[in-house]
Amino acid sequence: MHVCSLFSFIAHAKACALLLCLCIGGTTAWAIHPEPYDPDPLDFAVEVISYDSGTGVGSDWITGESFTNALNALGRPTVDTTAHGSGVDPDWILPVVPVWPAYRATELVTIGQGGHLILRFGRPVFDHPHNPFGRDFIIFGNALQTTAPTSGLWIEDPASASLIGNVFEEPGIVSVSQDGTNWFTFTNGPFADTFAPTLGRIYDPDDPAEIGDWNEWWSAPTNPTWPLDPALVATNLAGRSLVEVAQIYGHSAGGTSFDLGELDLPIDPATGWKWIRYIKIEPQEGAGITPEIDAVAIVSPASDYQRWHLEQFSWEERLDSAIGGDLGFGTGHGMPNVLAYALGRDRIQEGDPSPPAMNLLHASDEHALRIQFTRRTNDSPVQVVLESTHDLGDAEGWSTNNVIGEITAWPHEPGTETVELKVPLHESSDFDAYRLRGVWR
Repeated sequence: MHVCSLFSFIAHAKACALLLCLCIGGTTAWAIHPEPYDPDPLDFAVEVISYDSGTGVGSDWITGESFTNALNALGRPTVDTTAHGSGVDPDWILPVVPVWPAYRATELVTIGQGGHLILRFGRPVFDHPHNPFGRDFIIFGNALQTTAPTSGLWIEDPASASLIGNVFEEPGIVSVSQDGTNWFTFTNGPFADTFAPTLGRIYDPDDPAEIGDWNEWWSAPTNPTWPLDPALVATNLAGRSLVEVAQIYGHSAGGTSFDLGELDLPIDPATGWKWIRYIKIEPQEGAGITPEIDAVAIVSPASDYQRWHLEQFSWEERLDSAIGGDLGFGTGHGMPNVLAYALGRDRIQEGDPSPPAMNLLHASDEHALRIQFTRRTNDSPVQVVLESTHDLGDAEGWSTNNVIGEITAWPHEPGTETVELKVPLHESSDFDAYRLRGVWR
Protein backbone atom coordinates (compact mmCIF):
# COMPACT_ATOMS: atom_id res chain seq x y z
CA MET A 1 0.00 0.00 0.00
CA HIS A 2 1.28 3.45 -0.87
CA VAL A 3 -1.02 6.44 -0.51
CA CYS A 4 0.07 9.98 -1.33
CA SER A 5 -1.77 13.06 -0.18
CA LEU A 6 -2.84 15.90 -2.44
CA PHE A 7 -0.08 18.10 -1.06
CA SER A 8 3.09 18.58 -3.11
CA PHE A 9 5.17 21.38 -4.54
CA ILE A 10 8.50 22.06 -6.27
CA ALA A 11 10.90 24.83 -5.36
CA HIS A 12 13.77 26.00 -7.55
CA ALA A 13 16.91 27.71 -6.37
CA LYS A 14 19.50 28.35 -9.08
CA ALA A 15 20.33 24.95 -10.59
CA CYS A 16 19.02 22.94 -7.69
CA ALA A 17 15.47 21.64 -7.63
CA LEU A 18 13.74 20.42 -4.49
CA LEU A 19 10.60 18.31 -4.64
CA LEU A 20 8.51 17.89 -1.50
CA CYS A 21 5.62 15.48 -1.17
CA LEU A 22 3.69 13.98 1.68
CA CYS A 23 2.83 10.30 1.54
CA ILE A 24 2.16 7.21 3.59
CA GLY A 25 3.56 3.81 2.77
CA GLY A 26 3.75 0.31 4.10
CA THR A 27 1.63 -2.82 4.11
CA THR A 28 0.40 -3.04 7.70
CA ALA A 29 -3.21 -2.13 8.36
CA TRP A 30 -4.04 -0.19 11.52
CA ALA A 31 -7.17 -1.03 13.49
CA ILE A 32 -9.11 1.82 15.06
CA HIS A 33 -10.64 -0.62 17.52
CA PRO A 34 -8.60 -3.24 19.39
CA GLU A 35 -8.64 -6.62 17.69
CA PRO A 36 -8.71 -9.42 18.36
CA TYR A 37 -9.69 -9.38 22.02
CA ASP A 38 -7.48 -11.60 24.17
CA PRO A 39 -9.66 -12.70 27.12
CA ASP A 40 -8.32 -11.87 30.59
CA PRO A 41 -10.28 -13.12 33.64
CA LEU A 42 -9.29 -9.96 35.52
CA ASP A 43 -11.27 -7.84 33.06
CA PHE A 44 -14.46 -9.08 34.77
CA ALA A 45 -15.97 -9.76 38.18
CA VAL A 46 -14.20 -12.65 39.91
CA GLU A 47 -16.24 -13.12 43.09
CA VAL A 48 -19.83 -12.94 44.28
CA ILE A 49 -19.73 -11.13 47.62
CA SER A 50 -23.46 -11.24 48.32
CA TYR A 51 -26.63 -12.24 46.52
CA ASP A 52 -30.23 -12.00 47.65
CA SER A 53 -32.60 -13.23 44.96
CA GLY A 54 -35.54 -11.23 46.31
CA THR A 55 -38.98 -12.04 44.96
CA GLY A 56 -40.38 -12.53 41.49
CA VAL A 57 -37.43 -14.48 40.08
CA GLY A 58 -38.50 -16.71 37.21
CA SER A 59 -37.31 -20.01 35.81
CA ASP A 60 -35.76 -21.20 32.55
CA TRP A 61 -38.80 -22.02 30.37
CA ILE A 62 -36.94 -24.95 28.84
CA THR A 63 -35.43 -26.68 31.88
CA GLY A 64 -37.37 -25.12 34.76
CA GLU A 65 -34.08 -24.14 36.45
CA SER A 66 -34.32 -20.96 38.56
CA PHE A 67 -32.37 -17.84 37.56
CA THR A 68 -30.66 -17.73 40.96
CA ASN A 69 -27.11 -18.85 40.16
CA ALA A 70 -25.14 -15.68 40.94
CA LEU A 71 -21.95 -17.26 39.58
CA ASN A 72 -23.36 -16.61 36.11
CA ALA A 73 -22.44 -12.93 36.61
CA LEU A 74 -18.71 -13.76 36.77
CA GLY A 75 -16.46 -13.78 33.73
CA ARG A 76 -17.18 -12.47 30.25
CA PRO A 77 -20.71 -11.98 28.84
CA THR A 78 -22.37 -14.79 26.92
CA VAL A 79 -21.14 -15.23 23.34
CA ASP A 80 -23.46 -17.99 22.10
CA THR A 81 -26.82 -19.29 23.31
CA THR A 82 -29.40 -21.83 22.13
CA ALA A 83 -31.96 -21.70 19.32
CA HIS A 84 -35.04 -22.79 21.28
CA GLY A 85 -38.07 -20.77 20.24
CA SER A 86 -36.35 -19.21 17.26
CA GLY A 87 -38.27 -21.12 14.61
CA VAL A 88 -35.25 -23.25 13.62
CA ASP A 89 -33.60 -26.40 14.93
CA PRO A 90 -33.39 -25.99 18.76
CA ASP A 91 -30.06 -27.85 18.76
CA TRP A 92 -28.46 -24.99 16.86
CA ILE A 93 -26.04 -22.75 18.71
CA LEU A 94 -26.76 -19.09 17.98
CA PRO A 95 -24.67 -16.01 18.65
CA VAL A 96 -26.07 -13.50 21.10
CA VAL A 97 -27.23 -10.50 19.07
CA PRO A 98 -29.25 -7.38 19.95
CA VAL A 99 -32.50 -9.13 18.92
CA TRP A 100 -31.66 -12.50 20.53
CA PRO A 101 -30.03 -12.00 23.96
CA ALA A 102 -28.74 -14.45 26.53
CA TYR A 103 -31.84 -15.95 28.16
CA ARG A 104 -30.92 -19.25 29.81
CA ALA A 105 -30.62 -19.97 33.55
CA THR A 106 -27.03 -21.10 32.88
CA GLU A 107 -26.16 -17.67 31.45
CA LEU A 108 -27.88 -15.09 33.68
CA VAL A 109 -28.76 -14.28 37.27
CA THR A 110 -31.97 -12.42 38.14
CA ILE A 111 -32.29 -9.87 40.94
CA GLY A 112 -35.85 -9.92 42.24
CA GLN A 113 -37.73 -7.24 44.15
CA GLY A 114 -36.02 -6.53 47.46
CA GLY A 115 -32.90 -8.38 46.36
CA HIS A 116 -29.38 -7.36 45.42
CA LEU A 117 -26.17 -8.59 43.81
CA ILE A 118 -22.69 -7.53 44.98
CA LEU A 119 -19.65 -8.45 42.90
CA ARG A 120 -15.92 -7.91 43.31
CA PHE A 121 -13.57 -7.12 40.44
CA GLY A 122 -10.22 -8.89 40.28
CA ARG A 123 -8.38 -5.58 40.07
CA PRO A 124 -9.21 -1.91 40.71
CA VAL A 125 -11.42 -0.17 38.18
CA PHE A 126 -9.94 3.27 37.50
CA ASP A 127 -11.45 6.42 36.07
CA HIS A 128 -8.60 6.18 33.59
CA PRO A 129 -8.16 9.30 31.42
CA HIS A 130 -7.38 7.10 28.40
CA ASN A 131 -10.59 5.09 28.52
CA PRO A 132 -12.66 5.46 25.32
CA PHE A 133 -15.56 7.91 25.68
CA GLY A 134 -14.57 8.44 29.33
CA ARG A 135 -16.33 5.18 30.30
CA ASP A 136 -14.82 2.93 32.95
CA PHE A 137 -16.93 -0.23 33.28
CA ILE A 138 -19.74 -1.98 31.40
CA ILE A 139 -22.70 -4.02 32.61
CA PHE A 140 -24.24 -6.69 30.37
CA GLY A 141 -27.81 -7.84 30.92
CA ASN A 142 -30.32 -9.35 28.53
CA ALA A 143 -31.99 -6.25 27.13
CA LEU A 144 -33.13 -6.76 23.56
CA GLN A 145 -34.29 -4.63 20.69
CA THR A 146 -37.35 -5.90 18.85
CA THR A 147 -37.65 -6.51 15.13
CA ALA A 148 -40.33 -6.11 12.47
CA PRO A 149 -41.53 -8.68 11.73
CA THR A 150 -40.75 -10.56 14.94
CA SER A 151 -39.62 -13.96 13.71
CA GLY A 152 -36.61 -16.24 13.54
CA LEU A 153 -35.82 -15.33 9.92
CA TRP A 154 -32.78 -13.26 10.99
CA ILE A 155 -31.00 -16.47 11.98
CA GLU A 156 -30.84 -17.68 8.41
CA ASP A 157 -30.32 -14.18 7.04
CA PRO A 158 -29.44 -11.34 9.46
CA ALA A 159 -30.16 -8.84 6.68
CA SER A 160 -33.84 -9.84 6.88
CA ALA A 161 -34.40 -8.41 10.36
CA SER A 162 -35.26 -4.72 10.67
CA LEU A 163 -34.98 -3.29 14.17
CA ILE A 164 -37.57 -1.14 15.93
CA GLY A 165 -36.53 1.63 18.30
CA ASN A 166 -38.18 -0.13 21.25
CA VAL A 167 -35.94 -1.87 23.78
CA PHE A 168 -37.15 -4.43 26.29
CA GLU A 169 -35.19 -3.60 29.45
CA GLU A 170 -35.45 -3.98 33.22
CA PRO A 171 -33.40 -1.15 34.75
CA GLY A 172 -31.34 -1.93 37.84
CA ILE A 173 -29.83 0.69 40.16
CA VAL A 174 -26.02 0.58 40.20
CA SER A 175 -23.78 1.48 43.15
CA VAL A 176 -20.01 1.15 43.45
CA SER A 177 -17.54 0.96 46.31
CA GLN A 178 -13.85 0.84 47.07
CA ASP A 179 -14.15 -1.25 50.24
CA GLY A 180 -17.51 -3.01 49.93
CA THR A 181 -18.94 -0.90 52.77
CA ASN A 182 -19.21 2.70 51.60
CA TRP A 183 -21.35 2.96 48.48
CA PHE A 184 -21.78 5.61 45.78
CA THR A 185 -24.87 5.37 43.59
CA PHE A 186 -25.65 6.34 40.01
CA THR A 187 -28.97 7.74 41.24
CA ASN A 188 -30.09 9.13 37.91
CA GLY A 189 -28.59 6.39 35.78
CA PRO A 190 -27.24 4.83 33.73
CA PHE A 191 -29.00 1.65 34.85
CA ALA A 192 -28.08 -2.01 34.51
CA ASP A 193 -29.87 -4.24 31.98
CA THR A 194 -30.67 -1.41 29.58
CA PHE A 195 -29.42 -0.26 26.16
CA ALA A 196 -27.22 -1.40 24.46
CA PRO A 197 -28.12 -5.09 23.95
CA THR A 198 -25.19 -7.48 23.78
CA LEU A 199 -23.53 -8.54 20.53
CA GLY A 200 -21.64 -11.80 21.05
CA ARG A 201 -19.85 -12.13 17.72
CA ILE A 202 -18.41 -9.84 15.07
CA TYR A 203 -20.27 -9.69 11.77
CA ASP A 204 -17.74 -10.88 9.18
CA PRO A 205 -19.03 -13.07 6.31
CA ASP A 206 -15.44 -13.49 5.08
CA ASP A 207 -14.43 -15.39 8.22
CA PRO A 208 -17.43 -17.22 9.73
CA ALA A 209 -16.92 -19.15 12.96
CA GLU A 210 -17.56 -22.89 13.15
CA ILE A 211 -20.72 -22.72 15.27
CA GLY A 212 -22.91 -24.59 12.78
CA ASP A 213 -23.22 -25.36 9.08
CA TRP A 214 -25.86 -22.63 8.85
CA ASN A 215 -23.48 -19.86 9.88
CA GLU A 216 -22.28 -17.67 7.03
CA TRP A 217 -22.03 -14.35 8.88
CA TRP A 218 -20.82 -14.46 12.49
CA SER A 219 -17.09 -14.56 13.24
CA ALA A 220 -14.88 -14.18 16.33
CA PRO A 221 -16.25 -13.09 19.73
CA THR A 222 -16.61 -9.34 20.23
CA ASN A 223 -14.63 -7.24 22.70
CA PRO A 224 -16.58 -6.74 25.97
CA THR A 225 -14.07 -4.14 27.25
CA TRP A 226 -14.72 -1.63 24.44
CA PRO A 227 -17.85 0.51 25.04
CA LEU A 228 -20.17 1.78 22.36
CA ASP A 229 -20.26 5.51 21.70
CA PRO A 230 -22.61 6.99 24.36
CA ALA A 231 -24.04 9.22 21.63
CA LEU A 232 -25.61 6.10 20.11
CA VAL A 233 -29.18 5.49 21.36
CA ALA A 234 -31.82 2.88 20.57
CA THR A 235 -33.72 5.10 18.16
CA ASN A 236 -30.58 5.41 16.02
CA LEU A 237 -30.94 1.70 15.24
CA ALA A 238 -34.62 1.84 14.28
CA GLY A 239 -35.19 0.79 10.67
CA ARG A 240 -31.70 -0.69 10.33
CA SER A 241 -31.08 -4.33 9.54
CA LEU A 242 -29.31 -6.60 12.02
CA VAL A 243 -26.35 -6.53 9.64
CA GLU A 244 -26.17 -2.73 9.80
CA VAL A 245 -26.50 -2.77 13.58
CA ALA A 246 -23.67 -5.32 13.91
CA GLN A 247 -21.52 -3.11 11.69
CA ILE A 248 -22.24 -0.13 13.94
CA TYR A 249 -21.14 -2.18 16.95
CA GLY A 250 -18.01 -3.29 15.10
CA HIS A 251 -15.83 -5.18 17.58
CA SER A 252 -17.71 -3.93 20.65
CA ALA A 253 -19.96 -6.29 22.62
CA GLY A 254 -22.22 -3.37 23.54
CA GLY A 255 -23.62 -3.26 27.08
CA THR A 256 -24.37 -0.26 29.33
CA SER A 257 -21.26 1.77 30.15
CA PHE A 258 -20.58 3.92 33.23
CA ASP A 259 -18.28 6.85 34.03
CA LEU A 260 -16.81 6.90 37.56
CA GLY A 261 -16.06 10.57 37.07
CA GLU A 262 -19.74 11.30 37.70
CA LEU A 263 -19.45 10.18 41.34
CA ASP A 264 -17.79 11.86 44.31
CA LEU A 265 -15.36 8.99 44.90
CA PRO A 266 -12.11 9.26 46.89
CA ILE A 267 -8.97 9.68 44.78
CA ASP A 268 -6.22 7.10 44.60
CA PRO A 269 -3.10 8.98 45.83
CA ALA A 270 -0.78 6.93 43.63
CA THR A 271 -2.52 7.69 40.33
CA GLY A 272 -4.71 10.72 41.09
CA TRP A 273 -7.71 8.85 39.66
CA LYS A 274 -11.04 7.79 41.12
CA TRP A 275 -11.40 4.05 41.49
CA ILE A 276 -13.63 1.19 42.73
CA ARG A 277 -13.41 -2.54 43.45
CA TYR A 278 -17.04 -3.54 44.13
CA ILE A 279 -20.33 -3.13 42.31
CA LYS A 280 -23.89 -3.54 43.63
CA ILE A 281 -27.01 -3.89 41.51
CA GLU A 282 -30.56 -3.60 42.87
CA PRO A 283 -33.99 -3.45 41.23
CA GLN A 284 -36.02 -0.26 41.38
CA GLU A 285 -38.40 -0.57 44.31
CA GLY A 286 -42.08 -1.12 43.65
CA ALA A 287 -41.71 -1.24 39.88
CA GLY A 288 -42.06 -5.01 39.60
CA ILE A 289 -38.79 -5.05 37.64
CA THR A 290 -36.30 -7.92 37.99
CA PRO A 291 -33.01 -7.10 36.23
CA GLU A 292 -30.94 -9.89 34.68
CA ILE A 293 -27.14 -9.71 34.86
CA ASP A 294 -24.82 -11.57 32.52
CA ALA A 295 -21.46 -9.92 33.28
CA VAL A 296 -19.61 -6.77 34.32
CA ALA A 297 -16.41 -5.70 32.54
CA ILE A 298 -13.60 -3.20 33.02
CA VAL A 299 -13.03 -0.86 30.07
CA SER A 300 -9.60 -1.15 28.45
CA PRO A 301 -7.68 2.11 27.84
CA ALA A 302 -7.46 3.21 24.21
CA SER A 303 -4.30 4.20 22.41
CA ASP A 304 -3.56 7.85 21.77
CA TYR A 305 -4.56 7.46 18.11
CA GLN A 306 -7.80 5.70 18.98
CA ARG A 307 -8.78 8.49 21.39
CA TRP A 308 -7.95 11.12 18.76
CA HIS A 309 -10.00 9.26 16.19
CA LEU A 310 -13.03 8.99 18.48
CA GLU A 311 -12.82 12.73 19.19
CA GLN A 312 -12.61 13.70 15.52
CA PHE A 313 -15.50 11.63 14.14
CA SER A 314 -19.05 10.79 15.13
CA TRP A 315 -20.20 7.17 15.22
CA GLU A 316 -21.92 7.75 11.87
CA GLU A 317 -18.77 9.17 10.27
CA ARG A 318 -16.72 6.26 11.57
CA LEU A 319 -18.96 3.91 9.58
CA ASP A 320 -17.87 5.57 6.32
CA SER A 321 -14.30 4.49 5.62
CA ALA A 322 -13.86 7.34 3.13
CA ILE A 323 -14.53 9.83 5.93
CA GLY A 324 -13.62 8.22 9.24
CA GLY A 325 -11.39 5.34 8.17
CA ASP A 326 -7.66 5.27 8.80
CA LEU A 327 -7.07 6.22 5.17
CA GLY A 328 -10.18 8.38 4.90
CA PHE A 329 -9.96 12.12 4.29
CA GLY A 330 -12.40 13.42 6.88
CA THR A 331 -10.09 15.78 8.75
CA GLY A 332 -10.05 18.36 5.96
CA HIS A 333 -6.26 18.37 5.60
CA GLY A 334 -6.18 16.63 2.22
CA MET A 335 -4.27 13.68 3.65
CA PRO A 336 -5.21 10.31 5.19
CA ASN A 337 -6.60 10.62 8.70
CA VAL A 338 -3.90 8.51 10.28
CA LEU A 339 -1.23 10.74 8.73
CA ALA A 340 -3.03 13.90 9.82
CA TYR A 341 -2.89 12.51 13.34
CA ALA A 342 0.80 11.62 13.03
CA LEU A 343 1.52 15.23 12.04
CA GLY A 344 -0.25 16.53 15.15
CA ARG A 345 -3.33 17.87 13.37
CA ASP A 346 -6.97 18.01 14.38
CA ARG A 347 -9.98 18.24 12.15
CA ILE A 348 -10.38 21.39 10.06
CA GLN A 349 -13.83 22.94 10.35
CA GLU A 350 -15.66 23.70 7.13
CA GLY A 351 -14.60 27.08 5.79
CA ASP A 352 -11.37 27.24 7.78
CA PRO A 353 -8.11 27.23 5.79
CA SER A 354 -5.87 24.23 6.12
CA PRO A 355 -2.28 25.21 7.02
CA PRO A 356 0.45 23.54 4.96
CA ALA A 357 1.85 20.27 6.24
CA MET A 358 5.37 21.50 5.50
CA ASN A 359 6.86 24.96 5.32
CA LEU A 360 9.61 25.72 2.81
CA LEU A 361 11.77 28.71 3.78
CA HIS A 362 14.64 30.18 1.74
CA ALA A 363 17.42 31.41 3.99
CA SER A 364 19.30 33.55 1.47
CA ASP A 365 21.92 34.61 3.99
CA GLU A 366 22.79 30.97 4.57
CA HIS A 367 22.38 29.95 0.92
CA ALA A 368 20.11 27.12 2.04
CA LEU A 369 16.51 25.97 2.09
CA ARG A 370 14.83 25.14 5.37
CA ILE A 371 12.02 22.56 5.50
CA GLN A 372 9.86 22.56 8.63
CA PHE A 373 7.10 20.19 9.72
CA THR A 374 5.48 19.10 12.97
CA ARG A 375 4.96 15.50 14.07
CA ARG A 376 3.78 13.64 17.15
CA THR A 377 6.27 12.17 19.57
CA ASN A 378 3.86 9.95 21.54
CA ASP A 379 1.93 6.76 20.74
CA SER A 380 1.40 7.26 17.02
CA PRO A 381 0.68 4.32 14.70
CA VAL A 382 2.65 6.12 12.00
CA GLN A 383 6.21 7.36 12.32
CA VAL A 384 6.80 10.37 10.08
CA VAL A 385 10.27 10.31 8.51
CA LEU A 386 12.06 12.47 5.96
CA GLU A 387 13.47 10.69 2.90
CA SER A 388 15.40 11.78 -0.17
CA THR A 389 16.34 10.46 -3.59
CA HIS A 390 18.51 11.57 -6.50
CA ASP A 391 16.42 9.71 -9.06
CA LEU A 392 12.63 10.01 -9.09
CA GLY A 393 12.49 7.15 -11.58
CA ASP A 394 13.90 4.75 -9.01
CA ALA A 395 11.07 3.68 -6.70
CA GLU A 396 13.54 1.92 -4.41
CA GLY A 397 15.90 4.89 -4.25
CA TRP A 398 14.11 6.72 -1.45
CA SER A 399 15.98 6.53 1.84
CA THR A 400 16.63 8.44 5.03
CA ASN A 401 20.32 7.81 4.34
CA ASN A 402 20.14 10.06 1.27
CA VAL A 403 19.04 13.10 3.27
CA ILE A 404 21.62 15.84 2.94
CA GLY A 405 21.53 18.66 5.44
CA GLU A 406 21.28 19.49 9.10
CA ILE A 407 18.24 18.11 10.98
CA THR A 408 17.15 19.63 14.29
CA ALA A 409 14.01 19.20 16.41
CA TRP A 410 12.48 21.04 19.35
CA PRO A 411 9.26 20.74 21.37
CA HIS A 412 6.18 22.32 19.80
CA GLU A 413 3.06 21.49 21.83
CA PRO A 414 2.60 18.67 24.37
CA GLY A 415 3.16 15.43 22.50
CA THR A 416 4.53 17.06 19.34
CA GLU A 417 7.81 18.41 18.03
CA THR A 418 8.89 20.70 15.21
CA VAL A 419 11.48 19.21 12.87
CA GLU A 420 13.65 21.33 10.58
CA LEU A 421 15.96 20.29 7.76
CA LYS A 422 18.45 22.85 6.46
CA VAL A 423 19.43 21.89 2.89
CA PRO A 424 22.53 23.59 1.41
CA LEU A 425 22.10 24.87 -2.16
CA HIS A 426 24.82 24.07 -4.66
CA GLU A 427 25.53 25.60 -8.06
CA SER A 428 25.32 22.32 -9.92
CA SER A 429 22.91 20.29 -11.98
CA ASP A 430 22.19 17.93 -9.08
CA PHE A 431 18.52 17.13 -8.46
CA ASP A 432 17.38 16.24 -4.96
CA ALA A 433 13.83 15.20 -4.10
CA TYR A 434 12.57 15.07 -0.53
CA ARG A 435 9.39 13.63 0.90
CA LEU A 436 7.73 13.08 4.26
CA ARG A 437 6.76 9.46 4.52
CA GLY A 438 4.50 7.86 7.09
CA VAL A 439 5.75 4.42 8.10
CA TRP A 440 3.40 2.10 9.96
CA ARG A 441 4.87 1.14 13.31
